[in-house]
Amino acid sequence: MVVKCPSCRAFLDDSDNFSVGEIVYCTECDEDFEVTRLNPVRFRSLSSSNSEHAEFFDEDFND
Repeated sequence: MVVKCPSCRAFLDDSDNFSVGEIVYCTECDEDFEVTRLNPVRFRSLSSSNSEHAEFFDEDFND
């Protein structure tokens, strides 16, 4: 599975090994995301600039 960062679209490492509750860090844009669901993969932004903690879905960011 190929998963891209919801913010900058960079490829995220170890996307096959994500687990719910895991914090994923994007080295390209310095954003943190929490994995909230695996199938489909969903992320919740942990950025302090995003006070609503928006959720992002894998179908929007996969190849």
